Amino acid sequence: MKKLIVLFAFIVFTASTYGQAVSKLKSAIIDFRKPNYVTAKAYIDEATELGVSDMSEKNLSKYYFYLGQIYYRIHVSEDSTISALDPNNEALDIATKALQDLIAHEKQSGKQRNSEEGLNILRYCASGYGSRAYEHIGAQDFAAASKDFFKSYQLKLMEGISYTDTASLFNAALMANNAELYEDAINYYNMLIDLDYQGIVHTAVNVSTGEREEFDNKKVFDNAIATGTHNEPSSKVTGADNLYILLSNVYKTQGNTEKANEVIKKGRAKYPNSNSLIVEEFNYYLNAKKYKEASDNLALAIQQDPNNSIYYSIQGNLYYNHLDKKAEAVDILKKAIEVDANNKDANYMLGYIEVEKSNDIIREMDKLSLSQQKKYNELDKKQKDHLRAALPYLEKAYEVDPDDISTVEALKTVYYQLKNMEKNKEMIKRLAELNAQ
Repeated sequence: MKKLIVLFAFIVFTASTYGQAVSKLKSAIIDFRKPNYVTAKAYIDEATELGVSDMSEKNLSKYYFYLGQIYYRIHVSEDSTISALDPNNEALDIATKALQDLIAHEKQSGKQRNSEEGLNILRYCASGYGSRAYEHIGAQDFAAASKDFFKSYQLKLMEGISYTDTASLFNAALMANNAELYEDAINYYNMLIDLDYQGIVHTAVNVSTGEREEFDNKKVFDNAIATGTHNEPSSKVTGADNLYILLSNVYKTQGNTEKANEVIKKGRAKYPNSNSLIVEEFNYYLNAKKYKEASDNLALAIQQDPNNSIYYSIQGNLYYNHLDKKAEAVDILKKAIEVDANNKDANYMLGYIEVEKSNDIIREMDKLSLSQQKKYNELDKKQKDHLRAALPYLEKAYEVDPDDISTVEALKTVYYQLKNMEKNKEMIKRLAELNAQ
């Protein structure tokens, strides 16, 4: 008999709790429609606390639908009284989960009561995550920004929305990397590579430094132009080849150079004409002191960008210092200054080569006996000719960069050997000034 009484009491309690939850739900709906979001939230929260698992299929649809709507309205409200209901900035998350639960519930029941409207609100929620991500960036909370960008991407993939927002996924990858969430960044970049993502790179010139800078996101880029901190804005489409470089850089940051190079090789196989990947692979070979492979890659880069003077000067340096191609080095360095007469490195290197030839002759002269004066005089003339040939290159390098100590020292020596003591003193003075800095 006692068991029957306990069971009856439990049934009465359960029915009473269920009835109270439904009553609170109805009150929440009424106040939402007024609209009075403060009391609507209070009622829907009470319904949640009382428990909704025993609600009828129809009432449970209403519960999920209005829970989502109420919390979404709280999230977007500019009324301080309403926004105060969300001190932890969780309203968007609660709204999103409720609406996702609504769609799952109605799909299971087979009765589409509120799914269509719920899906429309979820579209706004997806945009809300993107907006909130930018707020996190402003607060330097890159981990939260990455999470919200990825959530936005996921929501837009939902059936009924079916939009692959690769821009949000790309931003999620960038922010994950900034937050040192490297495994997430690797995952997102691989997803983008599979999607063959093509993005837009925004750059502008920093007014204070004169340097062109790249921006991670469009809003910051637009703000920099609007506030005048940057000018000369440029936006260009980047191919998916850039993703391999970004992914490789993540592995480099982790210290995994082998994996970083593996990624670049995969990128090169897919995009054999990508200049950026060619240069990236060149840098790997150069750092590994694989100079032949580095030179071969640089030759490809020159084919892709024949007006890049820097490529020619680097190739000339490789030829001369590492590959024993002295004559080819001179030819390609001259090509560098043909493309850009102000290429300081190419000018310095051409001057340096002439000075080295002069030094070789001095060593040969030192081996001569006193009876070989004629030979000595012939070599002395050749030695001076090489110094005179070096002078215009070194002087041009100095004109381009008067702060380069190596150039100043070389000029000091050449002027001395050519007995131009006035210029020699100028370089001695300049050297002292640079060393004092």
